[in-house]
Amino acid sequence: MRYLVSDNKSALFHHQNQQNSPKRSAIPFLILLVLSGAVFAGESEESTDFFTLDESEESFTLDDESDPFSLDDSSDPFALDDSSDPFALDDTNETVPVHPGKQACMNCHALRKLPLIDGAILAGSVHADQSCDGCHEAAMPAETNCSLCHRSSNKALLRGAHSQKGERGADVPNCVNCHDSHNVVRTESAAFAEVISERCAVCHEERYDSYMDRFHGKAAKLGMLKAPRCQDCHSPHSPLPQSNPESRVSRDNLVSTCGQCHENANENFTKFDPHPQPDNKDRSPLIYYIKLAMEALIIGVFGFFTIHTILWLQRSAVASLRNEFPNVQPTSARGEQWVRRFSAFDSLMHVIVIISFMLLAMTGLPLLYATEPAAQFLAELLGGQPWMRRIHLVCGAITFGYLFIHLVAVFLRFVNTRDIRLFYGSDSLVPSLQDLRDFSNNLAWFFYQKPYPKLGRWTYWEKFDYWAVFWGVGMIGISGAMLAYPDITARLLPGQVLNVAAVIHGEEALLAVGFIFVFHFFHNHLRPENFPMDTTIFTGRLTLERFKHERSTQYEELVAEGKLEEMLVPPPPRELVITATIFGWLVVSIGLVLIITVFWTMLTSS
Repeated sequence: MRYLVSDNKSALFHHQNQQNSPKRSAIPFLILLVLSGAVFAGESEESTDFFTLDESEESFTLDDESDPFSLDDSSDPFALDDSSDPFALDDTNETVPVHPGKQACMNCHALRKLPLIDGAILAGSVHADQSCDGCHEAAMPAETNCSLCHRSSNKALLRGAHSQKGERGADVPNCVNCHDSHNVVRTESAAFAEVISERCAVCHEERYDSYMDRFHGKAAKLGMLKAPRCQDCHSPHSPLPQSNPESRVSRDNLVSTCGQCHENANENFTKFDPHPQPDNKDRSPLIYYIKLAMEALIIGVFGFFTIHTILWLQRSAVASLRNEFPNVQPTSARGEQWVRRFSAFDSLMHVIVIISFMLLAMTGLPLLYATEPAAQFLAELLGGQPWMRRIHLVCGAITFGYLFIHLVAVFLRFVNTRDIRLFYGSDSLVPSLQDLRDFSNNLAWFFYQKPYPKLGRWTYWEKFDYWAVFWGVGMIGISGAMLAYPDITARLLPGQVLNVAAVIHGEEALLAVGFIFVFHFFHNHLRPENFPMDTTIFTGRLTLERFKHERSTQYEELVAEGKLEEMLVPPPPRELVITATIFGWLVVSIGLVLIITVFWTMLTSS
């Protein structure tokens, strides 16, 4: 049995997969279409389907009565007439260098007399050393017989679902739909890996969408060659439904199939769903409700702080116009007194937090939005998905590291000082009822009902930032570790946990990035009284005048306890302030570009 392939049918499939390919001018095609329409206008409507399936041969054949390529000297629209043919060969028309056996065919096909064939593409194909009649039969040039050379692949194809018409009839894919007709590349090449899954999407759109929504598809889109494509899990030439015991994805074969990449895959591992549908309650109920909860958290946090930020912005703008705030960036020449707010250790730790978080965002967001051009550009800028993964893992380890160091530092401080105010009182970062009073007083200031509130060492929004790190590291860090080492995770937990971890990691990361790059930046740098840059976290110091205004409760406590003198320090070196300003603006600028790109993508993507 031969498996014949129609080039005309393949063009249909091929056209649908060219969205990401270089665009060619449509004008020559339209000209050819108009000419062809004029020639065949008289044909019977019953003979217009060129893809009629011949049931006796189970192959794609042409309807002889409507074959546009049948040779008839009396009516052939492509008959050469040197006197009138606009494409007649002359000294100025050069042909593309191809295999000698192709030159006669290319004399017409390269000059748009018949369906256009790009000679340059053909020359770069693995079939470049083959003559045209090696694939096309002279009597039926629109069909190819791949089985003449690829016997084993053809046999496998005939055993699989792609050879069975079912309800789709002639829409069953053929060789050309997956491998192209003339731009045939080696299946192990990067060029083939880049397009094969998209070609599968022509028929398997829903499966492709779920594939692209998970790490496998996203990593593949960003150029990771080791990331599995459709054919890596499903047999490329004889895919079978999961119910078939010979299928690669049948329950009995899943361990070995997953084991191609995950050497330690076990039965637990195979419970991972590679095609989940988080928006389908019936298909993936657990993931559906977890995503729903995460989205509710994002909406709640963003909703609250958006309103809070708008109210704060308008009140600060008015206060700035009224000169109600002290100068945030005074010069040491004016002779101000300065107060120590952060230790050198605190400043160093914050710089480490900033660098690691920025790199996590820059290497994580492209994966979250892998199909977007901006994400692909950033991935390429960072060296591709393999390098992004390495950077992401290192920065994830740094995140766990600085959290551990901080907890040890807090513990040692308590052991050395026995100061209970670390956990209770105005010096503590533990939330208290005073935070509710501070919030209420701040709202009253927003609405011009009270003066600027008297605040202690830590404000309610700073405490939120602090504890959000613990929440974020717990949620993002643990889920990220599970995803980074899925084999180990599956030894201890069922594979469905990896689906849950993927949802939590992505949604929580989006929450963290959005909050830091919008609200945290506003709280500390972009509100009018702090703009253009508050360098306090980097220098560890602020002026006494500003300290009295922003931390009046702490100031009064230090004065009452006679400890204010201990807090006074020299002004920061000018070089340190300049360095801190440049570094701070670099970070803020990158963060704003990233979050604006994310918001734009969310608004414009379908």
